[in-house]
Amino acid sequence: MRIGRLSVVAICVLGSSPFALPAGAEEKARVGVYDSRAIALAYWTGERIDEHITPLCQGIANASGDEQREKELRRKLLAHRWLRAKQTLCAAPVDDVLEHIKKELPNLKRLARIQAIISKWDKKALSRHKTTELVDITLLLVAEFGPPKERLQDIWGLPEHPQPIVTRYYSVTHVSASQMQAVLPSCGVGPCEIRTVGEMCFSIKATPDVMDMAKMVISATKVKSQSVRIEPRFVGTPRALPYPPSFTLEAAAKRSVFNSGRPLPISITLSNQPSMPVSFTTFSTEPNEWNGETHNISLVSVYRDGEKRNLHLSHPEVQVPRSVTNSITYQVKPDHPLRIMLDVSKWKIEGDWVKGEYRLVFRMERVRSEYKTWSDTWHALSDPITIRIE
Repeated sequence: MRIGRLSVVAICVLGSSPFALPAGAEEKARVGVYDSRAIALAYWTGERIDEHITPLCQGIANASGDEQREKELRRKLLAHRWLRAKQTLCAAPVDDVLEHIKKELPNLKRLARIQAIISKWDKKALSRHKTTELVDITLLLVAEFGPPKERLQDIWGLPEHPQPIVTRYYSVTHVSASQMQAVLPSCGVGPCEIRTVGEMCFSIKATPDVMDMAKMVISATKVKSQSVRIEPRFVGTPRALPYPPSFTLEAAAKRSVFNSGRPLPISITLSNQPSMPVSFTTFSTEPNEWNGETHNISLVSVYRDGEKRNLHLSHPEVQVPRSVTNSITYQVKPDHPLRIMLDVSKWKIEGDWVKGEYRLVFRMERVRSEYKTWSDTWHALSDPITIRIE
């Protein structure tokens, strides 16, 4: 049932339109604004989603043997999934959705006495109408799609602000930077900022949808396809939070040159921005005999000059004494970062820590963030650092 047309008829018959012009008043320029998330939720019901993805799934099933066609169909399916996510959770444009009711838009504009329709999240477009009266027409547009009751409840329960489409750094291993740049055009983007760690390891700055699609495209090729890994600097389930936490992990060497056979002191610092509380659990913040400081901390990659592969072999074994009953949870506040000292020589690497220049990347695991009644667990990667052993 299309409740949109019924709403228009009811307003006209009862003469109770909230947009009615008072007697004797002059007509002023007005612009209709809408919450694009509500429009996307109203349109993307289960039935309409099936209409879009069923042909793609059937095409993938029938494309056995045609690798190129199967890859293209999978790319379209993934792009469609990310489009829905960005439209219903973020502030992505919904122009393609509004195309389905373009015949009704002129009558809706006349009813609301507006000259244009703009998303309330489109700051650039709204900046051209600073002195124009803005009228919220979200409900009128939602009504045109006739969403079911349960979908209306989702619309009423939308957070005040959309989730940001976050651009962040991703750690990529087992594929070269040149191969990544080659597949980016097929993901709908141009060259991205890349920080090289080794021949088959680098960091790239991009959005999660681009990285998800890039991994699918690369994995469909025969070059390093089985072991490619793309891991965000922050790893978690952002659906549980209104927006991702804003913390950073920084690694720093106590000095740039170390002596062979001696400890290799490295500090890692977890800093938090004033967004939401963050905590981290470990046994110690200083090196000890039973490796308590390495709890929930990993050395992700080790590259030595002249070597083209990750040399990491194993993590130090944490042997908790009986006298230690619990780990310690540290609250990380904006003005109180958490600093942990490590002796990197405790990690076993291929060929041992011999003379040479090393590039290291660290990961802090199970960083916990909390917001009101929500909580989530994240991992954080450091930028690569370089040390020399002589």
